[in-house]
Amino acid sequence: MKILLFSLMLMVMLTLLISHPLLMVILILSITFNINMIISLILNLSWNSYILIIIFLGGMLVLFIYIASISSNEKFKKLNIRVLTPLLILPLYMFIETPTLFSANNNFMASISSMYMASMMHFTLLIMFYLIITLLISVKIADNKFGPIRQK
Repeated sequence: MKILLFSLMLMVMLTLLISHPLLMVILILSITFNINMIISLILNLSWNSYILIIIFLGGMLVLFIYIASISSNEKFKKLNIRVLTPLLILPLYMFIETPTLFSANNNFMASISSMYMASMMHFTLLIMFYLIITLLISVKIADNKFGPIRQK
């Protein structure tokens, strides 16, 4: 369970470094598979995760075709090691700092309620900061003065 959560946090942080759209789609697919594995382990039901992955893969197929038509000749960029090192250290810090959230022995409902306790303030603030940044980036991308992404 800890390995799945660690790899999920690492993949989410890698999305900040990737600029190529096709590589981003591959990373989003791997994040989805990872989340579905975590859901099936927590709930002990695989049907919910199967339904979720089928719906998500249908949407990602449409997105993949759209992005492939936009960026057919864009080159991949190398990742900067100086930026990648803190991204590898931050998930380890989260596991050391918050051991009760990521332990597999806890009850699912108890781990959800412990997320908002005072000891989990750093983790909760990190999630809030991530959601604010995601909202601002989405608004910036969908700005009306730039128009559609691809014009004929």
